[in-house]
Amino acid sequence: MRQTAGSVVAAVRGWPAARRRQEKARQDAGRVLWLVAAPALAALAARAVGWSLASFTVREYPGEVGARRRLEAHKGQRGTS
Repeated sequence: MRQTAGSVVAAVRGWPAARRRQEKARQDAGRVLWLVAAPALAALAARAVGWSLASFTVREYPGEVGARRRLEAHKGQRGTS
């Protein structure tokens, strides 16, 4: 009986300490994750901003211009639609 009571007391007293250790370990892991992800997030943000600006400011992509010119040059020839 005494051993059971001692185990219960140890579990109750150790629970908050274990939670504090676990929380600190999680915070440290989160910091490391942010340090690793920061360069990639900056690059993704720059790409998103550039893509958004280009979609509003560029009328046609160079590949589209070339394709349109080729279709216009070959219009009416056999084998093209």
